[in-house]
Amino acid sequence: MLVVHSSGGSAVSKNVSGDRGFLLSNGLGGFLSLGIPSRYSGLHFALDGEIFKILDDVCLNGAVQSIHNEFSRITRQKENARELFFLPATNAMIYSLDSFQTIELHLDVKKPYDNRNWGRNYAFSREKGISFVTFTKQTDIREDPTNGEVEYSIHIAISVIGRPCKFQGRWIKKKYAFDIERNSGPFERYVFASEPFDCKGFILAAGKTKEECISLCKQLRTHVHLDFSAIPVKQDENLLPIALRCASDALSKLLVRSDAPRLYAGLPWFFQPWQRDTFISLKALMLQKQYQLVKEFFISSLANFRGGMLPNIVPPSAIGSADATGWYFFRFGEFLDMLRKEGKLFDFFTISEIDSLVGCLKSSFSAITEKHLAGGLVHNLAQETWMDSGFGGDTRHGARIEIQVLFASLTGLLYRLTDDAMYLHYQQEFVPPIKNAFLDGTCLKDGSDDSTIRPNIFIAAYLFPQLLSKQEWMSCLDLALDKLLLPWGGISTIDKDSLLYAPEHTGENPASYHRGDSWYWANNLCAIVLHRLDKVKYQSYINAILRASTEDILYSGYIGCHSELSSASHQTAGGCLNQAWSNAL
Repeated sequence: MLVVHSSGGSAVSKNVSGDRGFLLSNGLGGFLSLGIPSRYSGLHFALDGEIFKILDDVCLNGAVQSIHNEFSRITRQKENARELFFLPATNAMIYSLDSFQTIELHLDVKKPYDNRNWGRNYAFSREKGISFVTFTKQTDIREDPTNGEVEYSIHIAISVIGRPCKFQGRWIKKKYAFDIERNSGPFERYVFASEPFDCKGFILAAGKTKEECISLCKQLRTHVHLDFSAIPVKQDENLLPIALRCASDALSKLLVRSDAPRLYAGLPWFFQPWQRDTFISLKALMLQKQYQLVKEFFISSLANFRGGMLPNIVPPSAIGSADATGWYFFRFGEFLDMLRKEGKLFDFFTISEIDSLVGCLKSSFSAITEKHLAGGLVHNLAQETWMDSGFGGDTRHGARIEIQVLFASLTGLLYRLTDDAMYLHYQQEFVPPIKNAFLDGTCLKDGSDDSTIRPNIFIAAYLFPQLLSKQEWMSCLDLALDKLLLPWGGISTIDKDSLLYAPEHTGENPASYHRGDSWYWANNLCAIVLHRLDKVKYQSYINAILRASTEDILYSGYIGCHSELSSASHQTAGGCLNQAWSNAL
């Protein structure tokens, strides 16, 4: 399969083996992902604040010969025809062909995490040349405590360029190879298939009423031109500009723009605003000078604080977060510095808004010192850091290095904003115990009582470089690189000599998740830290990481998107195939 990316008159391309998918989004919470066989793939829309899967697949016979990322749309060349996929900024999709072909539509209306089989009812009708499917989900005593109670209904309109499609009670079994690979069951599911029909494309719209679906189909049929006119492109040997454009575009595909903007942690299954992921990623939007959007994230997220702390996810789960609050204020400090440098602080913030943020910052300081500080160090519970999976008794509870420096950074920001010497004094008193507890020769320990080498040392260097001298950092990072660096250009999430080290990704089994798997966001952060510290000495490491990330973005998983992670033993596109913080970093 040939993978092509074109932008601004330039293109890069490569022949690859195996499946490659793509992702499009509508900016409203809806997305289309095809090409990777998973029950999470397909067309999804946000309807009344909830995500619903609508379509499992568009099936045209023939192997994919090429896939072309044009950013706003995707085209695929199959043996006999070329397909075009486009998502407008509404709950609809557009599919076009360069010639009349026979296709099938596979529907699977459901909430993404709902794998129940019974009580799925599809009704078919046709009006004024538009085919309608009404899906009703009812409870079923074979799976539910009640029987026949309606949970929800979804209407789907399909306007075909060609012969109308028909649905006549045809169920087919689909098998999902990517889910098998990830140990993420169930691995197969019955979906509702159309009869084969001839067309040159279609418009599909979904909603809670038939009228809104009809309206969308009419609007798009009138105003959207489905053409295959190719833009002349020149093959570019420099991959970096297009890889950067892809990462930026992939991050924007995870943005849900509304009164209170949200950033999906990843697609196709992390369609929630995970708080640490959001604020780790926010620096990318600052660098793009999307200042108003960044400001809206800070202001709207104030409502999510409870007792001075941000939860790990909105709405909150049972597991808390030890680092989301620190990342929020670390990025806020960077944002203030950026705006001040450009003389734009009061173009975006009022005095009242800054006072609200400072008040929240003080509440966070009080909450941490009163509830989480013990023996001069900040302690977290099991699974409250970004390494939030437990396996073999490894949960990272206790005092962890990146949590200490996040708090140290928070106290420094408080001093800068309030000019209250108490906060400066607190930071000066707090920092030496961190060094005493964590620095052991050339090893900066992961936990005050845990000498395991992990990439959190790079997070500490990124957040609070003043913790150690330059020479101390270089000695500690040299040891970490020796223990963590992987031959293909990633870094492991645990010392390769550890008994817990898992070289192969184990999917939903957490054995490898933070005990071997290489996370692209952490790899990219590592390269940033090394570049800041000594870009000449560490040039080979930086280049290796950059090459690996570029390869993942351009030619693996969802083309043009940065994956969540890779196996340690060899480079793969694993986990969620478009991950926010991977793209951002």
